[in-house]
Amino acid sequence: SAGSDVQILMSGGADTSRFFNPLETSHWRFVREVLLQLGVPSQELPDGLEALHTVDEALMSRAHCVAMKDVDTVDLLVITSEFHVARARHLFNVALRDVS
Repeated sequence: SAGSDVQILMSGGADTSRFFNPLETSHWRFVREVLLQLGVPSQELPDGLEALHTVDEALMSRAHCVAMKDVDTVDLLVITSEFHVARARHLFNVALRDVS
């Protein structure tokens, strides 16, 4: 809701030469559209991360968290598929281990 301390950081890029998302539209843009349809205000949805794989997502998320260093607490909730949980957890833990 407006004025909340929650940020939604969407990710997922597009690259027509790759097998995973061979579209011209980034995945985060699809997520943004669904969130708008669900009533999330557009001002709470910044542009997403143009990450093409989980390593990119973890490193770009780290940069975002570091940029928020003036915020007292940054909790990050990563939403992914069940298949991808172990890999995402490991990569995000490594990328964010020294971010406080």
